[in-house]
Amino acid sequence: LNSSKTIENSVHMDNLLLTCATLDVGKMKNTAPDGHFPKLESWNDNMTEWNRNNRGDIWCGYFPGSFLLNWPNVAQFIIFSVYKNTGTTINLAFQGIVGTAMAGLNMEFMIKLFPYGASGHKCLYKADGVQDNQWEVLWYVRRRGWSQKQCTSKGEAVRFYNDADKGGLKARGVFGPDGKIDPDLTWSRNDNWNQKLNARYQ
Repeated sequence: LNSSKTIENSVHMDNLLLTCATLDVGKMKNTAPDGHFPKLESWNDNMTEWNRNNRGDIWCGYFPGSFLLNWPNVAQFIIFSVYKNTGTTINLAFQGIVGTAMAGLNMEFMIKLFPYGASGHKCLYKADGVQDNQWEVLWYVRRRGWSQKQCTSKGEAVRFYNDADKGGLKARGVFGPDGKIDPDLTWSRNDNWNQKLNARYQ
């Protein structure tokens, strides 16, 4: 894990900051056109040459940044597992591992049962059809499922869009007052998650 990631892996692009997402590793390249919101993709031989000094190239380390989120849990697990004898320590460790696994399986089951979440969201339009001056940010994080935030300005929406990446992000997007997604403020792991994002908004 690259401990100096925040400094070493950030490249200023005009007034934008190009930063590795929590699951990005290795060589990454910004594939978005100039003037558009950055879109980082893993570098491969079909792309232009990668160089750390290039304006749109960035190194994201050997391990994903999301690993940092788990270190407090590791310390907590040790505190609640290590006891005065080996037998009790093994028993507590086994209970902790099985309990965590069951919780993870339950989350996966609930995601399959409610792929778009269990509650709806407020519409961007009033009952009489008059359009509100609002932006809506939708994002999906593995640990929490779907989340949303209605904003009164695009700047506020961009802030929530950027803050959505806390680890386990699958999709995110900003929908404008016209009900259409902003092409510069949308990201998904794959086409399947892109469809889920649009279906969630509808």
